[in-house]
Amino acid sequence: KDFSKKLKLSITTVSRALGGYSDVSEKTRKRVIKLAKKYNYSPNPNASRLASGKSNTVGFVIPLYGLNTNTLNQAGFFEFISGMNKVIQSENIQFFMMFANSFEEEKNAYKKLIHVQKVDKIILHNLKTNDNRINFLKKNKIKFVTWGRVKDLKNYSWVDLDNEKSVNLIMQYLIKNNHQHIAYINIEENYNFAFQRKQGYLKSLKKNKLKYNS
Repeated sequence: KDFSKKLKLSITTVSRALGGYSDVSEKTRKRVIKLAKKYNYSPNPNASRLASGKSNTVGFVIPLYGLNTNTLNQAGFFEFISGMNKVIQSENIQFFMMFANSFEEEKNAYKKLIHVQKVDKIILHNLKTNDNRINFLKKNKIKFVTWGRVKDLKNYSWVDLDNEKSVNLIMQYLIKNNHQHIAYINIEENYNFAFQRKQGYLKSLKKNKLKYNS
């Protein structure tokens, strides 16, 4: 309202200029943004959520069990979260995290993010070969991206390593150095990256005519 009076524009125009809507001219938008910067204005996220019914919040559930009981894995995991949080905050998007101590708590955490916190975007991680969370998020019309992927790729956005190739590179190095008996230690293969790595190991053995000893 204050900006509206100072700029002699309607409240709607100021609001839409701050929101980046295309029906406001570039000249007007720059006037509004200039004044907003002068007064260090940033929209109240709670007020925005009440007005739009959307939270502009990214949700993330941190499981403190399974893979993350390992201290070494926790270090890399929290480094990832730190980098992710830095980028999200720079885009003025809220970042809401929840912790889970069991599989059941993790399931309930996603429900709370959607139905209680009204989060409309979620980052998934530690993907299983068949992951029910993807269907759950699609059913609730939540936008999401996954860190990792499922066995049968569906229509969604994901970021991952080439897990098969990474093991292939290790196997090539060992075989090149005349190793014939190569043991493979894996974690639970219900995690898809673990499944993919095992596939890389088995394919490398087959390609190089080395016997697999279970």
